[in-house]
Amino acid sequence: MDLVRFGIDSAELVKKIKDLGIDFEPTQDYMDALRRAGAQEPVIEALREKPKPLTKEQVGKLVVGGVPNERASALVKQRGIDFEADEQYLETLRVAGADDNVLGSLRAASAAAATALEEGKLEEVRNASAQLLVWRNAGETTLLEKAVAGDQAASAFCEKLRASEQRFKNWQRSEWVPDLAEQKHGNLVGSVEDGTATACCLPGTNTLYVVEAPPQARWLIMMEKLRWEIGDTNEIDQFRHAKTTGDSFLAVYQGVWQEARDFYCKHGPGAKYTDLNDQEQVCSQPEKTSRR
Repeated sequence: MDLVRFGIDSAELVKKIKDLGIDFEPTQDYMDALRRAGAQEPVIEALREKPKPLTKEQVGKLVVGGVPNERASALVKQRGIDFEADEQYLETLRVAGADDNVLGSLRAASAAAATALEEGKLEEVRNASAQLLVWRNAGETTLLEKAVAGDQAASAFCEKLRASEQRFKNWQRSEWVPDLAEQKHGNLVGSVEDGTATACCLPGTNTLYVVEAPPQARWLIMMEKLRWEIGDTNEIDQFRHAKTTGDSFLAVYQGVWQEARDFYCKHGPGAKYTDLNDQEQVCSQPEKTSRR
């Protein structure tokens, strides 16, 4: 309020609000009082906006700019961060003046940011897999039409595709099925797919709920599903002597598979997996970082 009365430029006020945030809930009465004091609409809108997570640069400015540690810690807790704060970054902040409260808040916010990032990426990978499955099935449908028309080679190839799909489904069921402890209530009523399963029911209701596999198992399942889809789509193209789409089609999904592999390995350093060339690989171990 005082900053408005002092006549500070609206653009500067908006920047301060976005960089430093606020530690109170602005009521309508407060907004009206600000307007009477001379606040412009951009300032009002900035106060109404849900604060975005702090960036790495903004956190650095809080510490280097002399914002009290207590205030900096509160802002991190309130707004969260949009990056993973590694120990090297935290040590840099410590040297710049951040105390243990700030660093502790950053570690907690970093874990939350990492979880949100992973869930978002998992959804992207699932969507990509669903798109790829559409192309794979479209190619199979074309071959089925030929098989029905009497093409013996197409018929044999379709049998091969069905066997390939069944092998993946059998593997998925063997990799993870929720046990009674994971189900918590009732029985499994839906299929296990992409590391999730539907169960019934919440106590005293008929409400279904979803059970999820542990993160490492979810990523492995998505890796294997993509590997199956990529392999089948590639074989369909070779059999038909045609590309399902452009030359870069499979390269895009190979990149998606690599992203899934990276998250799998993040959860399981040293874990084994099968790559896109059907070769067994081992996740590399992360380099150890020292803490003072």
